[in-house]
Amino acid sequence: ADGRQFRLWEDVLEWMDPGERLRTPVRTSIRKFYVEAPPRRTGMIAPLSGIYLLKPLPDGSTPAIERVPLGSAAALLDRNLYRRRLSDHLGDRSARFGQIARLLATVPIYLFSRSVGVADNPRALDCLEAHWNTGR
Repeated sequence: ADGRQFRLWEDVLEWMDPGERLRTPVRTSIRKFYVEAPPRRTGMIAPLSGIYLLKPLPDGSTPAIERVPLGSAAALLDRNLYRRRLSDHLGDRSARFGQIARLLATVPIYLFSRSVGVADNPRALDCLEAHWNTGR
């Protein structure tokens, strides 16, 4: 193990069954646990083949995946950027848009609408697998 850990809610742990990996509580007052991350893979890194932006739906809803049009994809990526305010403050907005444009030239953006209820996870996974198997 390389020391990396995930923080996962108890119901997710029950669903994904992490096996023997360490489970220590994040805090005693909540049902969230540290789980040791699987070992890193070495060798060839797979190319990025798609970015899925998540859209929550009510429990029991049918999951769906749709490709986002290019113009909307740029705005959605910018809106979901990690530490966007810091990027704006540092003044690298034009560099950021250049990076987004280069990314969109080769990587499609999808909106993945699905329930966040744990009971609906199998349906969401089936939706993803069907999407991947159809070649998008």
